[in-house]
Amino acid sequence: MRDLYSEDAEIIAEQFAEPSIRSQILTVQADKDYQREYVKGAIIVASYQPRDYFGLAVTLKVSGTVIGMCSIYNVFPEGVDAEIGWNLGKEFSGKGYATETSKALLRIGFESNGVERISADCFVDNKAAISVLEKIGMSRYDSNLVSRWLRATKYNESNSVIRYGIWRNQWLDTVK
Repeated sequence: MRDLYSEDAEIIAEQFAEPSIRSQILTVQADKDYQREYVKGAIIVASYQPRDYFGLAVTLKVSGTVIGMCSIYNVFPEGVDAEIGWNLGKEFSGKGYATETSKALLRIGFESNGVERISADCFVDNKAAISVLEKIGMSRYDSNLVSRWLRATKYNESNSVIRYGIWRNQWLDTVK
């Protein structure tokens, strides 16, 4: 993972234009203009100190090829609730990169910044994301229809959105 560069916006937008990926990301994330603005914003925010938002490119270690993006925000020292997210290009899905990326995001939040809890949202039918969230030790903590609907409304989506989370002490127990 590394900070985003302006040229990453086009690569990410192309990856997110893939129909099988579009069904698993927020509608707005498939828009090329949105990606350009998102990357611009992430570049600006990367210079802030202390840093409370990390918008990062997910890259292959050997070649440096951009395979997607990820983020963690609300990363305040000893903050209560940071959130993570990631999206990878279709050809890079199912190879462990999402698990590796999400674990690295947890390390940023818990080890580097002392956040107390980290959450992640995903569509209720995104089995791959749910699997990753459970692999990294997160538990689902909203299960009723109203909370799923409210979360979907927050993102301006019609598909139900569920939330997973993990407390710092739970995560520390898993990495010992």
